Amino acid sequence: MGGICGVESVPNEGSIFWVELPKTNGLADTIQIQQEQLPDKPELVNIQQQSVVLYIEDNSSNIELVNQIIATTRPHVKLVNTVYGGMAESLALEHKPQLILLDLNLPDMHGSDVFSILQQNKELKEIPVVVVSADAVSSQVNRLLEAVAKQYLTKPFEIKDFLKIIDEYTLH
Repeated sequence: MGGICGVESVPNEGSIFWVELPKTNGLADTIQIQQEQLPDKPELVNIQQQSVVLYIEDNSSNIELVNQIIATTRPHVKLVNTVYGGMAESLALEHKPQLILLDLNLPDMHGSDVFSILQQNKELKEIPVVVVSADAVSSQVNRLLEAVAKQYLTKPFEIKDFLKIIDEYTLH
């Protein structure tokens, strides 16, 4: 990120830790997507309507980042956001997404509970769910993949990998 960090320590007195990061004017300044980070741009010739992706995430920085990535690289995708897992079922029924991106640590319930609710609904259980979480504990990853999550993307994710997943499920 172009910053520096350091520490000063005096035995029996204490320590001072610091981090200095360059100032930016906003998220757009911090996201400089290099062309080599992007997968080949998909052919959009036959797309007649927007694809919908439901993103269930409680971290505002992550929401802003994903919105920015989608807006600048995939104009055929409409992103619907919610911070609450309890809203997932009703939003999925309303918007009929082609893909659901699901964080695990949500303010009202755990993402695995959201996943179970979606799987129990006949109208929603066929919608692919990709878990997007910083929780990379292998037992958790394996449990959710065995429960029919299509993929598990660990944060921070590579933009190229993220866009490949978006393309896989949103290009008809």
